[in-house]
Amino acid sequence: VEGVDLCWCDASSDDPSAPESLAGSARGWLHDDAPGRYVVSTEAGVLPTAFLGDHRYAKRDFIETLRAGAVVDVLEVLPCAEQRRVRARIASPAGWISLMDTETGHRWARRL
Repeated sequence: VEGVDLCWCDASSDDPSAPESLAGSARGWLHDDAPGRYVVSTEAGVLPTAFLGDHRYAKRDFIETLRAGAVVDVLEVLPCAEQRRVRARIASPAGWISLMDTETGHRWARRL
């Protein structure tokens, strides 16, 4: 997908070994998720990195926990195919949240 980085393990779409299927699977997410203002619909933990890995995070790992109703400015959207998430870099507090679980369709935040 042109102009969009894909996240799996620690690779990106600039990696020539990136599987084409990941790029194709990202297309469906892009029409809903783009930089802009979002409202948090389910409590969301802010992390310093886009990559979640296999780690289960505790509240103490979060920069901050955003409550439902909070409005955030999304600066960058990153489909993470292996993690089955669409992640977003937010302005404040500076860090990354999940916007959507691509397997279940669950959303942590919706575009305004």
